[in-house]
Amino acid sequence: MSDSTHEITAEQIRECLVSLIDDDSTTELRILFEEKPIIRHYSSKELPLMARDAQRLGKGAKGIYFLLNPLPPNWNGGTAKDSDIARRRWLLIDCDPKRVGTVSSTDAEKALAEEKAFEVATFLESQGWPEPVIADSGNGSHLLYRIDLPADDGGLVARVLRVLSARFTDDEVDIDTKVGNASRICKLYGTLAAKGKDTPERPHRVSKVISVPEPIEIVPVELLRKLASEDEPPPAPAVLLPHRPDTGGRESYAVALEQARRYLLTMAPSVSGDHGHDKLLKAASVLVNDFSLTDAEAFDLLVSEFNPRCSPPWDESELWRKIGEAKKNPPHRDPKERGSHRKWAPDDADQSVAIVVRLSDVEEEEVEWLWPYRIPIGKLTLLAGDPGLGKSFVTVNMAARVSTGSSWPDCPGIPQPVGSVVMFNCEDDVADTILPRLRQAGGNAQKVFCLQGVSTTDSQGRKQTRGFTLNRDLPSLTNVLEANPDVRLVVIDPISAYCGGTDSHKNADVRGMLAPLAELASKRRVAVVMVTHLAKGTSGKSVYRAMGSLAFTAAARAVWHVAKDNNDESRRLILMSKMNVCQETTGLAYRLEDGRVCWEEAPVEMTADEHLATEDRKARSSTENGQAVIEASAWLQDLLANQPLPANCVKDMADDAGISGSTLKRAKRRVGVRSERTGFGQGSVVCWTLPPPAVNQDLTEDEIEELNELFP
Repeated sequence: MSDSTHEITAEQIRECLVSLIDDDSTTELRILFEEKPIIRHYSSKELPLMARDAQRLGKGAKGIYFLLNPLPPNWNGGTAKDSDIARRRWLLIDCDPKRVGTVSSTDAEKALAEEKAFEVATFLESQGWPEPVIADSGNGSHLLYRIDLPADDGGLVARVLRVLSARFTDDEVDIDTKVGNASRICKLYGTLAAKGKDTPERPHRVSKVISVPEPIEIVPVELLRKLASEDEPPPAPAVLLPHRPDTGGRESYAVALEQARRYLLTMAPSVSGDHGHDKLLKAASVLVNDFSLTDAEAFDLLVSEFNPRCSPPWDESELWRKIGEAKKNPPHRDPKERGSHRKWAPDDADQSVAIVVRLSDVEEEEVEWLWPYRIPIGKLTLLAGDPGLGKSFVTVNMAARVSTGSSWPDCPGIPQPVGSVVMFNCEDDVADTILPRLRQAGGNAQKVFCLQGVSTTDSQGRKQTRGFTLNRDLPSLTNVLEANPDVRLVVIDPISAYCGGTDSHKNADVRGMLAPLAELASKRRVAVVMVTHLAKGTSGKSVYRAMGSLAFTAAARAVWHVAKDNNDESRRLILMSKMNVCQETTGLAYRLEDGRVCWEEAPVEMTADEHLATEDRKARSSTENGQAVIEASAWLQDLLANQPLPANCVKDMADDAGISGSTLKRAKRRVGVRSERTGFGQGSVVCWTLPPPAVNQDLTEDEIEELNELFP
């Protein structure tokens, strides 16, 4: 439906501006017509006037826009240029539906843009970004994130937009990369978007602000740089330097250079407007003062390892200048601290080198999640439970969601990035079990790979196939991940089937096997879910109940316990056993219906330890109660052997003997005691009496033997 008949009010426009314009700043109103545009400037105190002018002067305009980033106070020039901007205050992510020509979007195209904006916002939230201002551009969706950067940001915003475009632009919606300049104008929300002709299929619509977070938080520059780093080229290879003899007991020349190169790669690059000179000076100082490199060595490493990551890169003259400055002003450290950046090594360069890093030089990162607060990316997760509870159904359900980008059960309506999945499953057939289950769960079979073995060639050149083992064939899995860089999930079900010659009950062996797997998960940014059974006859905390060595649980950063609901045989629970990377979180419940996992919406407020404690108490109670009923049965038979007794009297005597009411009832049923009323009217009494001898024969031989043992 067209919005062109809707009245545009100055108040609507003013309300949209209030949240976006800085105090004590100047903004620009730009009204575009076929001929000459109208350009005016307003201070932040003149927003009501600006809104009225937009309404009054904008009738029949092609579009009405405002300047997204502020101009200096009292600025009054012509059309604003990038160099005129005081500071970058907004990052605009424009999700625009693709269409042919200058036309308005259809309702369906606009809906796709809204879905894409939601997908982008969800991804950025997972990276730690705050909530954005969400706006309707009239044809698509806008996400506006508050930032605080200099106008000349060294291309940081542009790189962020390129990364987001590479991740989310598809055949239907474009993430516009051309909106990153400092003097970017943006649709003035509250005004009409009037591209092309106004038709029922492609109507003109009023743009509007949908939601404004309270408060509006600034995106930390570290998060901007982290995302932008995906757009940066890899560091150039190290320069081969001429050999120079060792001096003064220092590590060998080659080792020292390698140490310096590795450390330099851990240092954050300099970005214009973000203390860039200080970061370059620090890098130069580390090389010449801490690693004792010559000026030429330091220069070559800065050129090859540091400068390509800077934005913008430094001139060679500036690199030389910073090296000289670093030598003139070495850092004032305790002599004992000198060299603390080094990776210490014995004098023999052929021996291994210990790599250390000062924590103050490490850039802190947020945990990434495949399944928010349940399955982390880049780490190992363990899913443990008895056979027959549907663990494999759950992992296939997870694979289906990853392969289609579907939302997680406890995050309805929040899509996730689409990714591929690698599955190890030696217990279920691919053709008749895994594939049907995946399709039943709505998965995309083209995105799911089942690793069935490893192909090798023997000494005579003959092809052979053998089973995959983690301690021998991890390079093969690495090759699979490198060939399919969109893999987000690896499932190993069960983990014990892929241990090869590793003794799964020895901590040291298991740790040695899992450490390279954890390193691979971190390097390739995939979540690895290992499935295992519970050990028989174990008790205590849930972390000790997984089959095999405790190292499986220790290596996993998240451990989930699959169990049957004690009160509902068909209900399954996934409960937290261990979580090292976030606070404790709730569990989930599901049922298996017609070959599918049906999740419950409500969380389960119980941990694995609490559930197992309940199970243990019931087991102990069952054992204790069984013995108690046997003893009570013998007591009751002895009590009623000579004559019937009033029921109330029996109950009182049982209470005195320490027999509970429930145990007495079960003993009564077990022995076959009958209740008989004697007398009439108010004087009648209910008595308990033993059954006749013929009925007493119904006791089994085992029961009689138990009674004889208890009461010989």
